[in-house]
Amino acid sequence: MTLPLPWPLSLPLHLPARLATPAAPSMPMPIAMPLPAPITQAPAPRWAAKRGATRFAALLSALAMTACSTPPPLRLHTLMPDPAPATDTPAPPLAIQLGPVVVPAQVDQPQWLVRLPDGTLALLDNERWASPLRDELRAALRETLARRWGVQDAAGAVSATPAWRVNLELLRLDSTPAREARLDAQWSIAAVRPAAGQAPLGCRATLRQAVGAGTVALADGHRRIVARLADQVGRQLRALSRGEAAACEGDE
Repeated sequence: MTLPLPWPLSLPLHLPARLATPAAPSMPMPIAMPLPAPITQAPAPRWAAKRGATRFAALLSALAMTACSTPPPLRLHTLMPDPAPATDTPAPPLAIQLGPVVVPAQVDQPQWLVRLPDGTLALLDNERWASPLRDELRAALRETLARRWGVQDAAGAVSATPAWRVNLELLRLDSTPAREARLDAQWSIAAVRPAAGQAPLGCRATLRQAVGAGTVALADGHRRIVARLADQVGRQLRALSRGEAAACEGDE
């Protein structure tokens, strides 16, 4: 005969703590992150590619033109007479006071203003006077008066007392290539200490000089007419210094 046990057989068995096996720590499960979608660039439209090619071709063309083209040279001209050996001048030396030269506004610039066959005007940027036109004209007059007539500007003379005052105004300066150089001017000659009843002498003249082709020939024509203008003034000054009557010579 089997007797029932007084306790259940399914009771847990408690082991000492030192004999228990520690449980392994639980690791977090990795979370799968979605990968970023690849970045794709839309193809450029055809019109953009054509415009870029057109700009590049234009740039190459401009660079080629810049490399191949050479700017025209800048040429400077003067109204000063050519150097000449010293010659005997009339004695005694005559001192004058040469005032500033007045020039028209349209030619009061370094660039040449020339007249074309059809009557229009053109500005030649690469053809210029070596100094302002008023200074060129005054210096040329002073040099020619000193060389040919023994007339010295008191501003550059030593211990010279001017007897006459000369003022000149340029009314017109025409430059027509392969045709002529023309100058219209008026001037006055007055005594610094005038005698009773002595009036200033006033004259006006138009001078022309035929020229060949090219700006060099045109500059030479202008030098010639300026020298002829200085000769008229020089003859008048010498006549007045001798006490003679001086007359205007007029156009040439």
